[in-house]
Amino acid sequence: MKGSVGQSEQTQVALREISSMQQRYTSLGSFLRSKDEKINTDSEKLSEWDLQRDSLARWISNETKRLNTDYPITLVNEVIHTNVEKAKRLEEILVKEKQLEMEEIRNKARLLMSEPSIPGTSDIVSSQKALEIDWEKLNRAVSTLKEWNENAEVLLEGLINLDKWLIQKERMMSAIGTVNIDPKVIDSQLIQIELLRSELEDQSAARNKVNELAHNLVAESTISANAQQIVSEMDTLNRRWVSFHDELEKKKLTLQKVKELGLNFSSKQRDVKMQLIGVAEAVEQISRSPLTSKSDVDEQLKILDESSRRSSEIDPQLEDLKMLVNLICEITQNHSLQTDIREQLNTTVQTAQELKKKIEVLTFLLGL
Repeated sequence: MKGSVGQSEQTQVALREISSMQQRYTSLGSFLRSKDEKINTDSEKLSEWDLQRDSLARWISNETKRLNTDYPITLVNEVIHTNVEKAKRLEEILVKEKQLEMEEIRNKARLLMSEPSIPGTSDIVSSQKALEIDWEKLNRAVSTLKEWNENAEVLLEGLINLDKWLIQKERMMSAIGTVNIDPKVIDSQLIQIELLRSELEDQSAARNKVNELAHNLVAESTISANAQQIVSEMDTLNRRWVSFHDELEKKKLTLQKVKELGLNFSSKQRDVKMQLIGVAEAVEQISRSPLTSKSDVDEQLKILDESSRRSSEIDPQLEDLKMLVNLICEITQNHSLQTDIREQLNTTVQTAQELKKKIEVLTFLLGL
């Protein structure tokens, strides 16, 4: 009897141990299943984040490359407007679409990094950091693209305005010239030149701004041909600017020299004419005076001899006038002025020659 009771107790103990072991195995199985589900869930989250991050990273990389190749900095108005429109569209995509996607990726990365059960946290940190850097680079590149093309637009407008201004002032300058040797006319033209010089100085600020913009754009241009176009445009403008300045200075010096020579010519010509008038009056008086005696003839011959001497003294002065006329004609390229001043000289020379001939004829007649 006692043996049966002992055996029953042993059986119950064995059953309780089996039950306890079954519970432990059941708990362990539940834990392992839960652990496996956690691993699968974390893996899915990691994979989802990585795929989304990789997709955005590739899009950012492609857009960054396109910014360096498909948006040339140039001075073609249509290209500038196209670039600005493209930049605005890309900026809109970044703000309205990609910004939300970026925030979602950031949130997922933060959650993954906060899970101690997920391995490779340092890889998540470095990958997310690389994405953040590329994201900022793209945003800066889009902003820079807009700024570059806006500057190119300002540069183009500045070039067009300066070109129009130069054309207008070049026409005004071409109208200034030595059309005669009247000092009042020349003084008026010198005033016009000073006004143009003053206007040129006033425009220097606009030209400096255009040159600065061009320098910056050339430094930022990624395409050699586009940079060369900007350099060529600026070289043309600057050469015209310097040429206009030099031409103004040249015209100023020419007018001043012609004024000096013209005053000298006018003064000498006036003296010669006064001398010729004096000689002509004496000769005319002889031609009207009656000859009543030999003494009258002798007196008139004396007057003619004096007139001939005075006429001969005019010859060197006529040579001086010729030299002045040649200098004036050499300096000025105005055909009308050259013709006018030579005609003035020829008229004076012809008057002197005719007077000489008249003296010779009268002297001959009185000597008969």
